[in-house]
Amino acid sequence: MNGFYCIDEYFWSCVKMLARKGCQAPHTFKRTFLKALLIYHLMKCCASYDEEFCEASRATMKKVASCPDNKTMWDAEALKKNCSSVSHKCSQDLLYHCLNNPWQNSTIEVCAPQTVIGYGNCAEYNYEGGRVQDSFNAKHCSSCHSDYWSTDAYKYAECYVLKRPTTIVYIRYTTMSYFQIVNGAAFELPNPMIWVVPYFFLNLQLSEVL
Repeated sequence: MNGFYCIDEYFWSCVKMLARKGCQAPHTFKRTFLKALLIYHLMKCCASYDEEFCEASRATMKKVASCPDNKTMWDAEALKKNCSSVSHKCSQDLLYHCLNNPWQNSTIEVCAPQTVIGYGNCAEYNYEGGRVQDSFNAKHCSSCHSDYWSTDAYKYAECYVLKRPTTIVYIRYTTMSYFQIVNGAAFELPNPMIWVVPYFFLNLQLSEVL
């Protein structure tokens, strides 16, 4: 918004300059300038008007090992987070949330406006969007039988199941093989070095002959 403010000041300074000169600028220039000014403000309104975006909530986000799974624990964590003390200019009050991130690989707690989560969806916090929203990256929530407030997310334990990242590790086991470990399962792979050495030796021999 600071960038928009600076641009606004620039545009209005131009308008004032034209007014001081008694609108002596060429008519075509004035008309083009006013059209550009109008288009700019229309684009600005469309881009910046977003009631759900809450800048202040992003500063309260914190990664946690797990989220509360009942109201007593949820209320206890909310008391410690003390979201009511956060200064903000968001459209609604900031309330405690503990949700997955959009990639479903981490749980985070955050102070953010509550929102209605649609039937069959889990809730997540989107840092870039500065909001709590429906998660379409998570699996379908079979226990979410109706719309619900995002502050009631603790009722749906299945929504907190994190996606296990695919970890690939190459281990030099012998000079003839490698083992690839994917999610705890080991697979033996041929060692590429057994092809490099003969290939290098063969090229060396050919170069001596030629």
